[in-house]
Amino acid sequence: MRLVKRLTSLSLSIAILSGSFSAFAADPKRNEEDVVFDNRASVKKKQEEDQKNAEEKAGAGEVDTPFADTAPDPVGLRAQRWQPGFGFGGRLGYAFPFGSVSDAKFSDQVNGMLFVWGDVGYWPIPYLFVGLYASGGYVLPDCKGADSCSGWDFRFGPQVHARLMPFEKVTPWVGLGFGYELLFLKASSDTLTTKLSARGFELVNFQAGIDVLSGGQFLGIFASYSLGKFGSGTVESEVTGTKTENDLNDEDMHSWLAIGARGTFE
Repeated sequence: MRLVKRLTSLSLSIAILSGSFSAFAADPKRNEEDVVFDNRASVKKKQEEDQKNAEEKAGAGEVDTPFADTAPDPVGLRAQRWQPGFGFGGRLGYAFPFGSVSDAKFSDQVNGMLFVWGDVGYWPIPYLFVGLYASGGYVLPDCKGADSCSGWDFRFGPQVHARLMPFEKVTPWVGLGFGYELLFLKASSDTLTTKLSARGFELVNFQAGIDVLSGGQFLGIFASYSLGKFGSGTVESEVTGTKTENDLNDEDMHSWLAIGARGTFE
């Protein structure tokens, strides 16, 4: 009797398990295809974002080089980065005298001048610089038998520059200005000391040069020609303790032809 009950229980358990397995096998959800997630669009978007960020970083930290394949379109990038702002410059050169002063050839009185020149101004557009200049130079006088002689020349005034190709690595420029000039000469011997101080307007100065972009700044060469007139001044002579002074009324025109090097910082 007990054996019959056990066999009956075992048969019932097998039937229940068989029904459960059939129901699980017949579940329609099990017959559906596996779901595949397509993330190609997000991967492509991420790649585009990474490329854009890399290009922006390259543009922000670009160092211009003479090799075209090291920077994508450096001229275009410089044009995009450009903004109005202040600019500064310095020059160093030598000037040759021409014309006449007080009915005498200027070159008979001075042999030349070593000078430094400073520029300061504003760039409203890439092609135009508007500002001021100041120049100071050590004049090399013709001593004409004096034991010693020396001289100084100072010029200052407004100016404008036009840069013809502002975003190229090599760019020519031209300039125009005018101003005021001061000249001081001194010659001494055992018995005579002569001092000349002259002042007058620099009527015009023409400038031109070529700049080369190097390390983010421009370096180059330039030439200038200035035309002026010393309208007034004094000549002071001292002979063995006797001092005389005469006014200088000069109607002659004189000029300086200068050449040199310059650098600009923008």
